[in-house]
Amino acid sequence: MKKKLLIVIASILVVFFAALILLPLFFEAKIATLLKENVNKQIEGEFDFDQASLSLIASFPKAKLSLEGSHLIAPEPFVGDTLFYAGALSLEMAISELFKGLDDTITIENITVDRARLNLKVNADDSTNYDIASNTPGKNESQEESTPFSFSLKTYAIKDSEIAYHSSPSKIDLKIFLEDHKGSGDLSLDNSKLDTQTKGLLSFELDSVAYLKDIPFELKALIGMDLKQNRYQLLENQALLMNLALVFEGEVLVNEDHQEIDIRFDAPAADFKDFIAIMPEAIVQDMDRVNASGKLAVSGTIKGISSEESIPGFDVQLKTENATVQYADLPRTIDNIVLDVGLVNSSGKVSGTRLEIKQSSFAIAQDQFQLKGTISDIMGDKQVGMEAQTRMDLARLGEAYPLPAEMNLSGKLNADFRASFTVKALEAQEYNRIKMDGAIDLRDFVYNNPELNAPLILKNLKVKLDNDRTIIQEGNGTVGQSDFQLSGSLQHLAGYALGKQDLQGSLNLRSDTFLVSDFMGPEEPNVQETTPDSTAALKIPTDLDLEFNTVAGKIVYNDLELKDFKGKIRVQNGAIDFDEVTTGFFEGQLALKGSLNTLTEQPEFAVTLDMESLQIQKAFEAMELLQVVAPVAGALKGKFSSQVELAGKLTNSYTPELATLTGAVLAEILTADVQSGELPVLTELNSSFDFFDTNKLDLRGLKTALAFENGKVRVKPFNIKYDDILIKVAGGHGFDRSLDYQLTLDVPAKYLGKEVQGMVAALEEDDLKELSIPVQIGLGGTHTSPRISSDLSSGVKSLTNNLLELQKQKLINKGSDQAKSLIGGLLGKKSDSADLDKGDNTLDNVLKDLTTQPQDSLGKDSLKKESNPLEEKATGLLKNLLKGKKKDTSKTGSKQSN
Repeated sequence: MKKKLLIVIASILVVFFAALILLPLFFEAKIATLLKENVNKQIEGEFDFDQASLSLIASFPKAKLSLEGSHLIAPEPFVGDTLFYAGALSLEMAISELFKGLDDTITIENITVDRARLNLKVNADDSTNYDIASNTPGKNESQEESTPFSFSLKTYAIKDSEIAYHSSPSKIDLKIFLEDHKGSGDLSLDNSKLDTQTKGLLSFELDSVAYLKDIPFELKALIGMDLKQNRYQLLENQALLMNLALVFEGEVLVNEDHQEIDIRFDAPAADFKDFIAIMPEAIVQDMDRVNASGKLAVSGTIKGISSEESIPGFDVQLKTENATVQYADLPRTIDNIVLDVGLVNSSGKVSGTRLEIKQSSFAIAQDQFQLKGTISDIMGDKQVGMEAQTRMDLARLGEAYPLPAEMNLSGKLNADFRASFTVKALEAQEYNRIKMDGAIDLRDFVYNNPELNAPLILKNLKVKLDNDRTIIQEGNGTVGQSDFQLSGSLQHLAGYALGKQDLQGSLNLRSDTFLVSDFMGPEEPNVQETTPDSTAALKIPTDLDLEFNTVAGKIVYNDLELKDFKGKIRVQNGAIDFDEVTTGFFEGQLALKGSLNTLTEQPEFAVTLDMESLQIQKAFEAMELLQVVAPVAGALKGKFSSQVELAGKLTNSYTPELATLTGAVLAEILTADVQSGELPVLTELNSSFDFFDTNKLDLRGLKTALAFENGKVRVKPFNIKYDDILIKVAGGHGFDRSLDYQLTLDVPAKYLGKEVQGMVAALEEDDLKELSIPVQIGLGGTHTSPRISSDLSSGVKSLTNNLLELQKQKLINKGSDQAKSLIGGLLGKKSDSADLDKGDNTLDNVLKDLTTQPQDSLGKDSLKKESNPLEEKATGLLKNLLKGKKKDTSKTGSKQSN
């Protein structure tokens, strides 16, 4: 009997555990599908999950539905945005709920959310991504009766999750990280209490200013719930923000279209040090070094109607008493800190929110600072009214507040100003609505900036505020060896400070000596490990529109020295424009016009330069660009003038990127002596020709035009004279210093030596002087390793033709002279008819001889027969123009010409 009973019990247990294992296979699809369809019926977005599983064993005696990758995609106009995501979401219910029919309501008892993110947004047009309740007609009819789910929560929990809220209109960014949040109660009852505990981090930004950043907080709240009347009471509630404890009480009544709120809070035992612990890091640095004392009073009320049209009124007040702050390693204390600030709204509208700074002041020894003011409509069109006064020794500020050690700030500051304006007036430039007046006087100011090679010293700066204008009455100072005097005016300073307007102004800048290196940061210690482009190029701010009328006695940049600099420099839209700039430059004059644009990914520039009477050698040694564009200038001493149009890109260190350069140069050499030893290509030319010495070239008055693009410089063909030799130059070179030039030398016959004179011995001397032969010379290789090649074929042909033509003319002229002598003799003596007949025959013979002899001696057959020896002779003569190694180069030149 006992054995049978054990068998029955065992059978029941087997069936029971089998059911626990198998039942989820039948029900999980049903429950998961039911949940997804029900949620999607009630929203405009799309709810789904990656995977669903139902368990009866791990949660026994409850059934647990687990969803992985649950997500809710927002509707228009936020399509594609994920409103909600949860790594894990689980719902617990009684096992009996699984057996209910499709029309029965399933009751959820517990919910757990893990690794979730709720992303709430408000667009500039006030549209929200969380307004997802379905508005489709008929879709929500009888929703309460038809919904297959109800909640009778006993517990719920949220872990490692984040709630993010971003509002474009109010410029609010709020993030709440919930490390652990849990609640317990019985929501199935009409009256119950919900006990919640929360631990997490809080961040809050307003208008890009971080007021709270990852501040730890804890919240314990016991909430009384009257679900029948939708009334919720704050019974025992305490929030701990860092170490600042706040106590809440009140209630919220939820109606169909609005909520009635009545909440009060205060900090009954707050200290000033608890307050500064939650202040922005930009204000209070290194909290672990701060010793603070004094009392703090915080109180507030939130009361009124919350609906789509209105917000509840609120009044939050903060006051300090006998507050001081001292940093542990600094000698002075910030004393008499007074804060009396209120955030108030009694209008029921967002636009009615105002910040009241009734008193804000502190003292450091005898130095005082005071600020009062009001900012109305703080969430919208800010209306600002404030006044400030200070008389301060800035050196004492560094003794009480942790400024960067390298700053070493000092100076005497006296300021007294008042301001009244609205943000809309600033944006609309309605200057009649902008009221500012006051004065700032700064003396013996010293500021060390790591971006400068030397301290900035302001001996004196006087500024007057006149509504929207800031007038710099006097300003003079130094940076390193550079001095400057500044005057002029700025506009929109308040709008610029608030990020609402560009800073405009016209300034007069004068300097006796201005070293650019004084305003540049020190070199990195490991420069060998970096490249010029290893960091991003410096970008000129786009919110500046400044014009500088600049006069400088001397400006020094690297090895360049500019004297008597004058011009207009405008900084606008991320670019610098240069206009009417003139300066002394390498013992000459330079006029410049152009621009530098930093808005592009890589800086770009375009300039027009007019250079007059510059020293060639000094300019070549100091200007890398001249070394690339005109390397031959390195062998010249003298002066030149030039007009240059140049454009291209700059490296991040603001040097021209040669491969991108385009432009043209028109240059004229005024005076120049050639020093061929300074340039290998000229030395090579000298060694290749007996009659040619580049040191004796006269380049005065030479004009040439260059054009460059794609890393190549092309020279417009030009002529130069060397004694009585005409040299035609064409071709170009590369920025990589490669050569590709062609020279044509018209060489007079007198340079061909005695052998030529023997061949043309029958010619008159004057004819010999007129004879010239073109010699083609090619320059290849590089400037440091040139290759000289010659093409003699055209010279040989020209010499051959000239010698033949001269010989032919000589014979013809000789025959003509004989004919004239004979004809003259015949006409000068008497004769009979026989003699006349004889004379006629003689005349015929002479004329025949005169007309046929050239054909016999220089006819086609004869010319053909003699042309080869004459051409060979001419070739030999031309080869003798070159020195010993010329024979090889002539072969090279012939091959190239073929």
